[in-house]
Amino acid sequence: MPTALILVSVLLQALADGFLSGRLGFGGSLQFSCIAFVTATVACGALHAARRTRTARRTAPRGPGTVRLMALMNLATAVTFLGFYISLAWVPAALASSVQSGVGPLAVICTGLVRGEGRPGPGRVAAALGLLVLSGAIALRLDGRAGALDGATLGGTALVALSGVSAALLARLSRQLGQAGAEPTWVMTHRFHLTYVCAGALLLLGAGGTASAGPPLPLMALTALGAVALPLLLLQFGLQRAEPLSAMVLLSTLPGLVYLSQAVFGGTLDPVTCALIALLIAVAVLAARPDRPTAAPVDSGDPADRAETRSRQSASLTSSPPA
Repeated sequence: MPTALILVSVLLQALADGFLSGRLGFGGSLQFSCIAFVTATVACGALHAARRTRTARRTAPRGPGTVRLMALMNLATAVTFLGFYISLAWVPAALASSVQSGVGPLAVICTGLVRGEGRPGPGRVAAALGLLVLSGAIALRLDGRAGALDGATLGGTALVALSGVSAALLARLSRQLGQAGAEPTWVMTHRFHLTYVCAGALLLLGAGGTASAGPPLPLMALTALGAVALPLLLLQFGLQRAEPLSAMVLLSTLPGLVYLSQAVFGGTLDPVTCALIALLIAVAVLAARPDRPTAAPVDSGDPADRAETRSRQSASLTSSPPA
């Protein structure tokens, strides 16, 4: 179920991004982001209030641990989304989206090692490295300017890589909030506050330049509801129940699916790029499967059964002849 929710969210985001691609500039993207995150906050807040009224119980813990996780969630969300949009001022969109999604699985592995959570299987490490290489190859294929190594490109690439690491932290924080019992609609109601405040501040400071007129505000709010709020809500449900590495591996397919969705809205298809995307999706699907747990002795949980087992083992040790 979590995997299905993440896949549906990725497909919805890919269709939305493919539709919006080329229709918004940098300033327009900031404006749309601000509207989208405010819309997502209001819509998910209304949904959470309705669910809480219907169930007549408090669906989210309010302990210090949950408050700390939500504060980190706000910070990571702002870094992830705003870092991506700001990087578009220096790097092509193809490079930005590919680097952000390609860095994610490897970042999950590295943070897990730092936290002492154990080393993943060599196959999953190889898959994470392979996804990063394939993402870079797709970026180069989509926009040859991505190979330029000037200072602006390097700085923008570093910024978008930071947003990819932050996205990996979002997957871990979502998983921890799910384990703490936080309801996904409650998390969605409170995770975007810092993001839309920072986006609005950047617009007021003129960081995005002059935003284009674009569609009317009600239409932008409706588009934000279907293109941002709904996919991110489904994604939040999936992230709180899925393994972080599997979630980030599935999210790494987003740039390729965006490219394919652009073709649906009138774009062109390159056979080599399509082959790379197909290979990336295949690797992602294989890597998203969780590691098989090692076989362990079955513990019935009954103290009497455990005592009987120990007595049998003791008897066998004392009665067996020496080898």
